[in-house]
Amino acid sequence: ARAGRWRTYPSRRPVLPLDRIWYSRDLALAGSGVAANVRAASDHLPLFADFLHLPGQDRAPPRSGPDGDQPDP
Repeated sequence: ARAGRWRTYPSRRPVLPLDRIWYSRDLALAGSGVAANVRAASDHLPLFADFLHLPGQDRAPPRSGPDGDQPDP
């Protein structure tokens, strides 16, 4: 999995990493990326992610990927 933030905005020349994928602690990020071949669909590029399930972690709070930012309270 790539660590760091993907540039997704604006879609024509992405310079800002504005978008996130949130997931629970019972998942491990296996890979992520940006679908750059659909620039005309939106002003943001779509993110995608692959996950692995981690049994026994079902009740932990969510986290953000790929760098693990926590939401503000």
